[in-house]
Amino acid sequence: MQSIGVNSFELGVRFPGFNLFGAPIDFQHAETEGNLPNHFLGFMFVVIKKRGLISLERYNAAVRAAPLPPGCIVQPLPDSSIIGTPNGMARSDMTYTGMRAHDMLVFALHSTAILRPLLPESFLSSDYWLCWCAHVKYVTMLLQDEFTLEDIRRLDVAIWDMQKIFLRIEEYYDLWCPNFHYAQHFPFDILLWGPPHLTCCFRFEAANQVFIQAGRHTNFKSLLSSTAQTVAIRRAMDLKEGRHTATPDIMERMTELIAYGTSTSIDAMWDSGWLADKSTAVEVKWVAQVQMAHYKIVLHRWVRLRDGCLGQIADMFCIMGKLFALFTRFDGVLMQDPQSGQLFALNRALKRDTGTGLAIVELNYVPALLNHAPGPRVADVRDEYTLFWKSAFL
Repeated sequence: MQSIGVNSFELGVRFPGFNLFGAPIDFQHAETEGNLPNHFLGFMFVVIKKRGLISLERYNAAVRAAPLPPGCIVQPLPDSSIIGTPNGMARSDMTYTGMRAHDMLVFALHSTAILRPLLPESFLSSDYWLCWCAHVKYVTMLLQDEFTLEDIRRLDVAIWDMQKIFLRIEEYYDLWCPNFHYAQHFPFDILLWGPPHLTCCFRFEAANQVFIQAGRHTNFKSLLSSTAQTVAIRRAMDLKEGRHTATPDIMERMTELIAYGTSTSIDAMWDSGWLADKSTAVEVKWVAQVQMAHYKIVLHRWVRLRDGCLGQIADMFCIMGKLFALFTRFDGVLMQDPQSGQLFALNRALKRDTGTGLAIVELNYVPALLNHAPGPRVADVRDEYTLFWKSAFL
């Protein structure tokens, strides 16, 4: 690359589709520590410094009065954070917002409600405001727990729309950075890796606090050994006392009485012998999400079934105090080599709507393992390595 005069990746990120990593883009560093503060400070430079539409004091007062959620800490924005160049351009080295990554995310989601009353009506049709609103829109979309193909298409369009406006704004010329290019990869990354929250660094970096706190309670001699021992004892106590194997947190959709013949999912329960009396309606609590300690099970998640084929969670529901998942089977998509244990694709062109057969599994309250009760052969799901998304067979 250097032989032809390319000495950095700056040129590459100006081209859609340029991919340096081949790994999912981290939402935390690309957006909450990258694009959002970068864009926000550029916006505030225009509003406060260049256009003089509001004062810094008025903005800080509005943020202090805003009903932000508990735990969200927004420090007053200092004047030094929004100083532009002598020719009236936003500076690329404006980075301090007074907010941590999580605070930046929460603030961004509330920002339009906070800023709108401060701005004149005529400004709300400007590219500056439309661009910020478009940015908040696609960041909000990235927080979804699940995506359909249509959701991914709309996300791709939303990112394109925001960046199209961003590049029209003269004052933002120096603010374009690789993170804006990385944002273009979110839609395709979702196809490959699933929703961004699965690969976001928020939870991974939050776990650092466990080790930091453990280290603070040592005498700082043999620090690594002492910290590891403290964390190991803590994990052992968690397991002994059942803190990570307790009843899961269930996000309910609705509860209704279902009679035989009115629901394909519940009919499968009767037909497979899980329910006996077809003449009596049963109360069903429909479930959207199950959180078991560090493991989250959502609708449409891909899994490897015990017999080696691909399955997708079609429905989750509670009946008589028991939690069940209904899987759509995709026979012939993934198989397992009995010798090596490796998975391989048999038909990479198979589409989502060719699923055949159903499998039902009772979700026992054990993180990372969904055991099956007597009945159809069903799922053995280990969250760490057997979750597959469309990339497994497209």
